[in-house]
Amino acid sequence: MNTIRQGEGDSPSTQDSVPPEGDTGGLLKILRVRDGLAVTVGIVIGVGILRTPGLIAGYLGNPVAMLGVWVFGGVVVVLSTLVLAEMAAALPQAGGKYVYAREAYGPQVGFVVGWSELLVTRGFSGGAKAVVIAEYLVLLLGRGSVPILAATVVLAFFFLHTGGLRIGRDFQNLSTLAKVTFILAIGAAGVLGGDGTGFLTSMEVSPEFTGLLGLALAYQAIAFTYYGWEEPAKLAEETMNPDRSLPRILVGGAVAVAILYLLMNLAFLSALSPEEMAGSQLVAADALHATFGGAAGTFVTVASLVILLSSLNVQFLGMPRVVLSGHTSASVGLDYHHPPRPGHHRGLRISDEIHDGGGILRGSGGVGRDLPA
Repeated sequence: MNTIRQGEGDSPSTQDSVPPEGDTGGLLKILRVRDGLAVTVGIVIGVGILRTPGLIAGYLGNPVAMLGVWVFGGVVVVLSTLVLAEMAAALPQAGGKYVYAREAYGPQVGFVVGWSELLVTRGFSGGAKAVVIAEYLVLLLGRGSVPILAATVVLAFFFLHTGGLRIGRDFQNLSTLAKVTFILAIGAAGVLGGDGTGFLTSMEVSPEFTGLLGLALAYQAIAFTYYGWEEPAKLAEETMNPDRSLPRILVGGAVAVAILYLLMNLAFLSALSPEEMAGSQLVAADALHATFGGAAGTFVTVASLVILLSSLNVQFLGMPRVVLSGHTSASVGLDYHHPPRPGHHRGLRISDEIHDGGGILRGSGGVGRDLPA
């Protein structure tokens, strides 16, 4: 029995979490709310939070304004999740934004959205993360080839996810826990090593950043640090009770990230003045210097590695679901073909490779059915 989709039978809340024995077509509903929260925190919090506060300080210069724009950014993201949460609960299918674009505007738009995510927004960013991970490894080890290490990271994640959704889920939970631990440690070290003078001092900003331009640039930088908060929607079809769980995951994840970001900024202002933050290449390392001394840079490098590994794992969880959704949709989305015209072959055939790849992934348990526990 294939997984029942919204509108084809029982509501999502009444579907079984695990398909019956012998069923080879359905997706396992094994993701809980805490797993979805790990995905949100894992993909959203990147190394940007270790650098971006310095940019914000240069744009605004005032600690109250700096904290205020971070609060405002969090509120905007939380409100945005309410919109996506409604769509995710109404269409609890694998694929996320691809599904919503396909259902709202048709297969052509779904095709463009799906492939743009696969080849551009997620494909390039995933490759960039692998390269940065390799650079941090070379920095820590003192030797190594960045291209070889980056390729090794990608292959390691590939083989990890051929083990099935359970393995990918468990790795995400552990890596997100490690990420949050590092972030809290950085925050605690900043508070313990600082004297709080950052809350009492301001700096003069460049004339071009005065007024609304500074606020606009600051908000733009903050919005970028929240990129990826919609990622759990790609896993909707594998989420238990998606109509109830997905809103909790999306809204709860955004709130959790906003709180962590605010705590980090409070810690940085405890250790550094706005002027020191604005002149810093890596705010987190400078904030930790009073506590860890010369080891601050190494600590932040290790923290950055953990942060990036957790974030990259989410992309290996999410993007195959977009491909799978396009493959299993009846000749729409990623499997879209233009109508045949006289003297022409039938449209775009670039999804043929996806057909073969999707079958391999489903057979191995990476997408579709999971391997037996």
